[in-house]
Amino acid sequence: MVLKNADLQAFTIVEKILVTLSLHKSIWSFDLYEEPGSRPLCKLARFQVMTQNTCCLNIPDKEKIASSPPVLTCIYPEGSPSVSTHQSDLHPHLEPHLFRLLFGVDASLVKSPVILCGLPDGRICCFPLLVPTLAGPTGEQRSPVRVLQSLEQPVIFIGTCVSGEHGPQCLVAVGQRGKLLIVRSKQATLEGKKADYCFNEHSVRGPVLCACVDDKRLYYSSLNDLHALQLTTTSSSSEATGTESHVQALTSDSLGVCRVIALVGPYRNSTGSVQLLAVSLSGRLLRVNLPQGYEKGNVQRLPSSLAGQRVKDLLASIGNIWERAESLKHKLQDKNESLKRLNQVINVCSLLLDVHGNENECNTGTKHPISCRGVARWSSLLQRDSLTLTCVLENSSGCILEHGWTLCIQVHPLSKGPNMEGSSRTYSFPFKKLDSGQKLDVTIPLESTGGLSLPVKVYCSLVFSLSTLFSPETSSPGVSQLITETGCISAPLSTLTVDWLDALRLEGSFSHGNIRHDTVTDGIQAFLRSRGALNKDTDNTTKSGPNAVMVRVSSELLKSKLHLSATSSAETCMAVLKWLVSPEAMGQTSVQSPVICAYSPDGCSVKIMAKEVLTLYY
Repeated sequence: MVLKNADLQAFTIVEKILVTLSLHKSIWSFDLYEEPGSRPLCKLARFQVMTQNTCCLNIPDKEKIASSPPVLTCIYPEGSPSVSTHQSDLHPHLEPHLFRLLFGVDASLVKSPVILCGLPDGRICCFPLLVPTLAGPTGEQRSPVRVLQSLEQPVIFIGTCVSGEHGPQCLVAVGQRGKLLIVRSKQATLEGKKADYCFNEHSVRGPVLCACVDDKRLYYSSLNDLHALQLTTTSSSSEATGTESHVQALTSDSLGVCRVIALVGPYRNSTGSVQLLAVSLSGRLLRVNLPQGYEKGNVQRLPSSLAGQRVKDLLASIGNIWERAESLKHKLQDKNESLKRLNQVINVCSLLLDVHGNENECNTGTKHPISCRGVARWSSLLQRDSLTLTCVLENSSGCILEHGWTLCIQVHPLSKGPNMEGSSRTYSFPFKKLDSGQKLDVTIPLESTGGLSLPVKVYCSLVFSLSTLFSPETSSPGVSQLITETGCISAPLSTLTVDWLDALRLEGSFSHGNIRHDTVTDGIQAFLRSRGALNKDTDNTTKSGPNAVMVRVSSELLKSKLHLSATSSAETCMAVLKWLVSPEAMGQTSVQSPVICAYSPDGCSVKIMAKEVLTLYY
């Protein structure tokens, strides 16, 4: 069954009749449809009621803007034979005498259910469902809808309660701002006056969001608390004053449940206790168990001293829960921070491994996101010259190298000899933070205990300690054991080679009195001996004379690999010498001639000459 109506506000199904309420152009429309089964919907009737101007009802602007929807319910006369068991569970009943007084003799005779509607403007309208519509004096069809009462505030709930010998004896309506209307019949007086009914108005603490009733109590929610109001002890002073209504404040009991926006019930479960079903403001479905004996009204109240102690215990429990929640919150924040840092570490390692594993990219000279380059320099301290290596760690990536990262530099001599065992050295430089675009400069000595041994391999890597991810307070024993076993994460950066060309110095850049003799010579002897060029017998007697080394390389190959743009022979030779001796590394000016005169670390003179040789083929 599909009913397309964009103005629909509420609906209910009574006696296989669909009753809908819609609002269109300041007109409330009640539409009655016959339950179709397999046929299309068939409209039986339509009754209309004009909307009321709310400016005279003293309704606040907030309630005008966010007005509650209309309330649509159906009330049966008690003992109606047409009422099925299923219908009696869905709709409230009213004892026949009050039903006849409120809704008329016709509806009472045919035992017709009556539709009651509470509108947002405060009016309570009603009309019988099964009574035929009568025609007016001029023949037009008269609307059976009439206004029973007005609460002058949006209606939240309409129902019946206070069961008597013939059924519920009261009609109850609740307004949004706390007005409570109870309609009951008055007994016949001694003078034989006809029995009538009276409207009793009371007030409860609002605003009221939802309500439900049982035989004796009204349960309603004011968002801050869920209340239970006893209805069987209401004052009967209005019965003595005829139909005059008055506002009387009633006291209610708190059930200790807050933020309830919908109520259903009450009902009894299998154990016999009374329960309410509620929906909270956050969307949770709640089951509220009423205290044992609450429905009998014999709940014992605690003495003030015990009540005060229970309040103290409750406040202490709240304080303990708050402390545990704060502790859990800090732990979650620490774990989130650790996961965030671990994600940064994985991103950095991914960048380094991608660059390190791509040999083509390394050969093209592309600038790496995280790189480390080294420059060999001579320095003088306390009238002593020493060769040092300055490494520059540059972060050009979008990641931040935070606390826990360490720049690790390992120096391995390439010359093997009797005094070179265990001469490898490792230097570690932890740093706190290296932002994107920043650089870190570190300097290490290239001389070991046995002297200066060249050439050497220098391995640069970034090491991250996993222990810095967790604080000692938050890390569990299992995490500590895992960190102890795994240690750290190491990612390679670059590999450098420092040889004699990097240690050369041009004339005038040092004093002969500070040269440490036999340092490099021993390294040369060890290198030649490892290649089988010398033996132990001639090791100490052989004196090294002037050595001459000549290397022939194709000029076209040099121009291609070094990207030389020089065209003349002299420019090509100077460019090759500049590349060989690395003037920038030695802190010297650019090469100005094809011949360089320099000194080795042990003070021996070295002459490097580049010359283009033309080979003629016949």
